[in-house]
Amino acid sequence: MNIMVLGGVGWIGSTLTKVLAEHPEVDEVVIGDVDETKSKELIQEIGASKVSYRKVDVYDHEGLVNAMKGMDSVANALWYEFALRVTKAAIDARIPLTDLGGMPELTKEQLGYNEQAKKAGILNIIGCGETPGISNVLARWGADRVDSIDSIHIRDGEWGKDSLEWLQYSVRTSMDEMTEPSIIYKDGEYVELPPRSGRELYTFPDPIGEQECFTVPFEEAVTFPKYLGKPVNLVEMKVTVSKLLMDNFDTLEKFGVTSPEPVTTRAGVTVPPVDVLIACILKMKIPPRKERTHSCIAIEMKGTLNGEKIQRSIYGLMQDWKGKEGKWKVDAEGYKTALPCALSAVMLAKGEIAHKGVLPPEACLDPVPFLEELKKWGLKVGDSVKKI
Repeated sequence: MNIMVLGGVGWIGSTLTKVLAEHPEVDEVVIGDVDETKSKELIQEIGASKVSYRKVDVYDHEGLVNAMKGMDSVANALWYEFALRVTKAAIDARIPLTDLGGMPELTKEQLGYNEQAKKAGILNIIGCGETPGISNVLARWGADRVDSIDSIHIRDGEWGKDSLEWLQYSVRTSMDEMTEPSIIYKDGEYVELPPRSGRELYTFPDPIGEQECFTVPFEEAVTFPKYLGKPVNLVEMKVTVSKLLMDNFDTLEKFGVTSPEPVTTRAGVTVPPVDVLIACILKMKIPPRKERTHSCIAIEMKGTLNGEKIQRSIYGLMQDWKGKEGKWKVDAEGYKTALPCALSAVMLAKGEIAHKGVLPPEACLDPVPFLEELKKWGLKVGDSVKKI
């Protein structure tokens, strides 16, 4: 089977490419990217003859459609703002697609192409990374094992990696998460919250331990109420970032430096302040890691089981990845994000998923075999139930 990785040389894209290069059932991995130099450097680093490069410009719809044709499936690792362009191209090319998701409003737009994808006879799995992605599969697994759901609380925690490193790896997405209003789903409505609000301490499984979390915009609030198979009254999510970084963003926001609204400098240059901030962040030197990294997605599901009120706690814990030969240095968060996208691309290429349309993971992936496959590649899954 042959699989194309769009944006295959970025932080997540390069890991996706490496996972697929090591997958025993994949015959060819095609890096679809505009950066030929970085693509060829990655191919040389991987050293596998089944990895090749094809220049792809996501702004060229016809070229993107033609590049997809002939593939058994496509994994999209481009910045989330390109997700809708890629969805449209996959429909026109009639090629199954999996991606890493976008922000809530973009997710709603993608879901609007469900009927078109059905008519094209393809499945586009949206948000099949870590969160959304593993979080959706864990939540579906839990939802199938309770009688009713009252609330779902998602927590995303990291350990062993400098917060600035997290920010640099996916700077534009991270900036949006840090600066845009958050949402929660509550009693049938979406409630908007201030950026970086709802700070709390949450205890993750060892070795992550206690971390401070804050709310972010997240796609699960859009898809869980519709696709989990059971009604839910509350869905909310928080992620860990260092208190120092959050406090710094509070100050930057007061100064207007995080704003996308253009300003004119003394030199007469008009530029959004946030673009300058991003450029500065990308130039920062990040301290080298001293520890192995770990990443965890946790689901706290409150509801009923056998007539009693319970809390079901489910988590997926990942350690950084070195690959079969121990030559990779992929951090846990990046690996945990890339792995489900890679494995779902393989499933699509093999024709193992019967669903058609544009759907989130909880609506089209059987959680039991998918979690078992993730475990083979290093994901540790935990589950416990207590009465409340």
